[in-house]
Amino acid sequence: MYNIYLERVAERDLKRLTSEYFHRIILRIKALAENPRPSGCRKIAGSKSDWRINWKLPGYL
Repeated sequence: MYNIYLERVAERDLKRLTSEYFHRIILRIKALAENPRPSGCRKIAGSKSDWRINWKLPGYL
């Protein structure tokens, strides 16, 4: 199990979302604590308007 920490700006952005989106995103973020490399994860590519989650794993480059 890993710990998940959000930056303040991320917390602020999440609070601005509708309840539906907020809960969907929080569930996905919490799932990363159990499985930090879910199937289908890939290197980030896209525009600046994409929602992204960056995380660090100990001992993983």
